[in-house]
Amino acid sequence: SDPRRAEEAAARLFAEAVAGAPSSSAAFVPARGAMDVALAEWLADVESRLDVETFRTYQLYARAHFVPFFEKLEAFHEAGAVGYVRARLRVVKAKTIRKELSALRGFQRWLIEKGRLARPFPIASPPKNATGTADAAGRFKPVKVELEPTEVAAIIAALPVRGRGGSAPRAYYTVLY
Repeated sequence: SDPRRAEEAAARLFAEAVAGAPSSSAAFVPARGAMDVALAEWLADVESRLDVETFRTYQLYARAHFVPFFEKLEAFHEAGAVGYVRARLRVVKAKTIRKELSALRGFQRWLIEKGRLARPFPIASPPKNATGTADAAGRFKPVKVELEPTEVAAIIAALPVRGRGGSAPRAYYTVLY
């Protein structure tokens, strides 16, 4: 909070860095490298610990959201995380962001465990009163497709008689048709 003391500390740290001397204070060392490579390594490492759906979801988060936003590990810091939450609130609901942040926190823990990030930083969830924006542009909009009776019969014939948990998909879709 004292600009004069901060200026003196910054000058001292800069001088130590230029001289190659270790800093007397525990300075934050950001992670370095390509975000996509680090996320791929993380996903490969945690795949065996996650169920299939969670792993696929984490892959989606990494590919579609984390890599495009952060691009490099140097951008993965507290201010970057705050910017990520703000940017995502303009596009999706806060509930969705909270799920994404769970994966991002897991990635941060992995970076620390592997020695690629010096110390954790807070990755704050959106405020409780934040609602976010419904993703109207990206919603799935079903397209009505007209099928011939022979096409429907072929699709139904290709369905299994018994599914998981004893369900009967072929019978179900036959009744629906």
